[in-house]
Amino acid sequence: MKLTGNLKKQVEKAESKQEKKSLIENAGMLLSDDELENVAGGKSNLCKSYEIYCAGVVASNGKVIRPGCDFKEEHPSYESAIQKKNKIYKNLCPNCITMCIKHPLSLREL
Repeated sequence: MKLTGNLKKQVEKAESKQEKKSLIENAGMLLSDDELENVAGGKSNLCKSYEIYCAGVVASNGKVIRPGCDFKEEHPSYESAIQKKNKIYKNLCPNCITMCIKHPLSLREL
């Protein structure tokens, strides 16, 4: 959900979370706390950047069997990162694959 117009301006000027919530409720909308944070200037997944990186080989117990290379690629959104990781790179590190090593790629929030 995205606020627009006068309501957006009023919510941006409000000082407390409760005041913002009250303004939105008075406009006829009910939001969860997470939704309120997203529309009222809090954190949103849409503003986070993500990094694709070479994960190497890790055992199920978390022990690194073979470390990954230094491949890292930053993306402005989760959607762009996951699309490149899955569709372009097919979940394999592009650096390692040229050396006939199939290290998986992983994704992390920056």
